[in-house]
Amino acid sequence: MTEGSAHDGIRVAVLADVPVVKAVTDMAYHHYIARIGVVPQPMEADHMANVAAGRVFVTGEPVIGLVVIEERDDHLFLDSIAVHPDAHGTGGGAAAAGVRGRTRA
Repeated sequence: MTEGSAHDGIRVAVLADVPVVKAVTDMAYHHYIARIGVVPQPMEADHMANVAAGRVFVTGEPVIGLVVIEERDDHLFLDSIAVHPDAHGTGGGAAAAGVRGRTRA
């Protein structure tokens, strides 16, 4: 999974990305189950619906990071951010978070 890089750009996820969006999210959040005693909300999210609604942005090829953003009337809500554990420290999270300025006209 290390061949992807944050320098591969940010793009809106497409339906073909749903399996990797789920996989990266699950790998990024799985270790929290033991810490908090429940499955973290991002692992239970409807990834298909989020991707279909244009709320998921991914970075890397293959995908190493993603962000889920919901546009509200007066702000953007950062629902979740996930980076593949093998890509920690490569800038994938920062690259995904950088999408903030791209969602507003």
